[in-house]
Amino acid sequence: GLVLSVLMWAFFNQRLNDQQQANQLVQESNAQLDVQLKTLDGLQARRDEIVDRMKLIQDLQGKRPVVVRMFDEVARLTPSQMYLDRFERKDNKFTFQGRAESPNT
Repeated sequence: GLVLSVLMWAFFNQRLNDQQQANQLVQESNAQLDVQLKTLDGLQARRDEIVDRMKLIQDLQGKRPVVVRMFDEVARLTPSQMYLDRFERKDNKFTFQGRAESPNT
């Protein structure tokens, strides 16, 4: 009886140690995966920032010809006796302020 009890204790003790090692391995793997997930989250956030910047740059580049064309038109339409002192843009509203050499201009 005593030998059988010792053998059973040794068997179950070994099984317990094996399970504890397996649990430790799972915990270490989970910790590594958590680190990788945090890295991926950081990369995703960085990617989103870059995509937002690219969209802004593309939007600005798309509007560039409009602004150049608008200033060309203003220069072409402004009489030579008139001088623009101030230009303001709020959203899609443009305000020009200037002076003329004579009231008839």
